[in-house]
Amino acid sequence: MPLNKRILFNVRSTGSIPDATSVGNSFNSSKKSTLDLHSTRNRTTRASYLPSAGSNFIGFVEGIRVIVSSISSATKITIKVTTGADGTDIVIPDTEATIALEVGSTTSGAAVFNLNKFPWANSTDKLYVFFKTDTGTLTVDKTFITWSQ
Repeated sequence: MPLNKRILFNVRSTGSIPDATSVGNSFNSSKKSTLDLHSTRNRTTRASYLPSAGSNFIGFVEGIRVIVSSISSATKITIKVTTGADGTDIVIPDTEATIALEVGSTTSGAAVFNLNKFPWANSTDKLYVFFKTDTGTLTVDKTFITWSQ
């Protein structure tokens, strides 16, 4: 049955928290978050609308939110999104955002990347988000992606 409305999905990175520690000013294949776009842990009451796991992903990437802590001198974070766990097959090239600090904190915050409904289709359910800072280091606690169909 075709959908008459756009449905938004919010997916949190899989694995243990934090996703990546000691993120510095260059990309490193071990400093990443894994996002499973069809993860059962992210299904909501509208689970019937979510494509089945293992099916081809066809949707629009709306945005990515990165939660960080242990900030040491970093003011910006850059992400690179790929379908290869080793950083190959780039889907979204280097994109930079300023880190917004939490109220009353100098070491915890978040960065938000508005991707303006970037259209994307792939035969895998997983995306890998790699990180680097402008200077200094930080820890990536969690990564969220919002996508729509």
